Amino acid sequence: MKIRAVDLLELDEEFTGEQSLECIDQKKLNAAIEWFVKLVIYKQKQNYVDFYKGYLKEAYGFKQEIYASAHSILNIEAWTKDMIGSHKILDRVLAAMISRERRSANAMMDIQEIKEFKKQAEMDLNLAEDILFRLYKKDPETVFDDACFLLGRNYHIFSYMLFTRDCTKYLPVEAKKNEHYDCFVKIGAETDGIINCTWRGYKQFLKVHEEVRKKLEESFNTHITLLDAHSFILTLRDAPEDFSFEWQSELEEYAGGKDELYDLLSELIFTKDYGKENAERSQRINDELANTELSEEERKAVLGIRINNDPFEKKVYRRYGKCCLCRIHDKSLLSVHNLKPWKDCAPEERFDVDNGFMFCPNHGRLFDVGLISFTDDGTIMISKDLDEVDRVYVNVRPNMRIEIRDGNRKYLDYHRKNIFADRKQEIIDKADENLHEKASGE
Repeated sequence: MKIRAVDLLELDEEFTGEQSLECIDQKKLNAAIEWFVKLVIYKQKQNYVDFYKGYLKEAYGFKQEIYASAHSILNIEAWTKDMIGSHKILDRVLAAMISRERRSANAMMDIQEIKEFKKQAEMDLNLAEDILFRLYKKDPETVFDDACFLLGRNYHIFSYMLFTRDCTKYLPVEAKKNEHYDCFVKIGAETDGIINCTWRGYKQFLKVHEEVRKKLEESFNTHITLLDAHSFILTLRDAPEDFSFEWQSELEEYAGGKDELYDLLSELIFTKDYGKENAERSQRINDELANTELSEEERKAVLGIRINNDPFEKKVYRRYGKCCLCRIHDKSLLSVHNLKPWKDCAPEERFDVDNGFMFCPNHGRLFDVGLISFTDDGTIMISKDLDEVDRVYVNVRPNMRIEIRDGNRKYLDYHRKNIFADRKQEIIDKADENLHEKASGE
């Protein structure tokens, strides 16, 4: 199970504003990211960085497996208040703590910790289950400190419980807190959130991860979750404080030389915006092709070859890596689809990564012909022209959503107004209505 939900944190005022700029030493974080990329390439001997395959999946994929198993065991949606005091809530929480990945026992929990937690909870079962109910079902801020007071101030236990509630918002603190602490120090991050087992401390812990997540997303130009940021930070346990790379010479030999390694790192860590350059070149070549007898598709193909359009599709693939809607990730089944059609774009829009979604064949075709579109918050819009039977066959449901970024919205607005079948018909109907009213008035 691969969680690709958008990571949003509703942070207190004390953790917003200018303080976020001081949360992490950006120079150290940049050095850490370069060290991290070198390590991943060296370990897997392949030129990509992906948290869900290769070395990173092997090293940290167990966290996704444990979350999926534990969240299923908890079945939080089925909890009701009349379960409080019945031992049913505690039993589910304990079962989620010993939930295991497919290969071994739960690598994130210690059995002695679990036993001690169980003992504390059973001393006052009604109160303990009331606290657990609120911790999992309500706003955890209102109960976190009460839970620590009653059940022991075990940071690892409570952060794990919140992690199994929703891994897109909450993260586990390592049982050996010094491991997280050392990693935070290496990137110049504030460490109060690790030392203090309080809600305020935990929010600061999450804030550091959110800042790292944003930086990784910017650096790799792909969607990064809080859990990905968590894995990145823990990888730094093996890094020296100056982030010098122990196997530099071996890595240069693998890449084919020092310059080749530099080029590889430049390709994997996105820092250059080539959109303007490609836009200027595309306009110049497009002008040359305007008077030819080539069809629109032929001109697009020629233009793509001449300006090396591959970076655009590569950046869209790097951003999503799967169908934005159904999560199919087989690269042979994926293709890039423009939100605003290529022929209607200004030159600078044609290579804007925000003007691209990654879809499987079914969903890509539905999007291109306007049978589906999306609201600004990512909720799917399904045309009434797509009947109920076909919706089943092409895997389209009203509750489906995709990740939307700010840059997507202007292109989505164009798609809804000009491509989406229902909206186009609304515009036609409105125009006909206005024409009829004008004719009647005359």
